[in-house]
Amino acid sequence: MKKIEALINPSKIETVKGGLSKIGINCMTILEAKYCDGHTTRSGMYRGTNYTTDFLPKVKVEVVVDDEQAEAVIGVMAKTSGAADNADSNICVSTVERGNLALA
Repeated sequence: MKKIEALINPSKIETVKGGLSKIGINCMTILEAKYCDGHTTRSGMYRGTNYTTDFLPKVKVEVVVDDEQAEAVIGVMAKTSGAADNADSNICVSTVERGNLALA
């Protein structure tokens, strides 16, 4: 089994979710995340105070699938998140020794 984690722009979450649904992947974990690449800073105002931060808002999508499904999931995530075109998204793959123990 493979665990595929994608760190994506929040505006892409519905597109990624829809793409995964089209290939039969409907079970996933979605978490809000902050990303720091060491190069990007943002400025703004919060409650009347100026601030600068190097953390960018992201969404982390986690999916655990059989080995045979992994390449299809990676392809959909890359295409729908924009990771195939630029470095705006990151996709990581790891091997899962045991998965879904509750159903075993």
